[in-house]
Amino acid sequence: MCYRCEHRAKFLEGGPRPRFECGEIKTSKIACYMYKPCLPLVLTKLDKKDPRPWPSTGLFAARSMTEKVCEEVEIFGEWVKGGVVFLYKLKEG
Repeated sequence: MCYRCEHRAKFLEGGPRPRFECGEIKTSKIACYMYKPCLPLVLTKLDKKDPRPWPSTGLFAARSMTEKVCEEVEIFGEWVKGGVVFLYKLKEG
């Protein structure tokens, strides 16, 4: 879980950690009460003149670069077979 948690990502970028385990980068826990999925990134096209498709993924897509972490989101859970998937949606306004 830790390798896909926003708290671990913040710690690796030089921020605080809410739990000691969040900063133990050689380990990962199988259960946690602080788990938060990583926030989505706002991307832009690296080269505006690149003729390849964008936004897209795969070998023939134009390259993307990160503008910022998108903090203007709300998290919600969606039940699926076998458990819950956490998703983000953009905040209204």
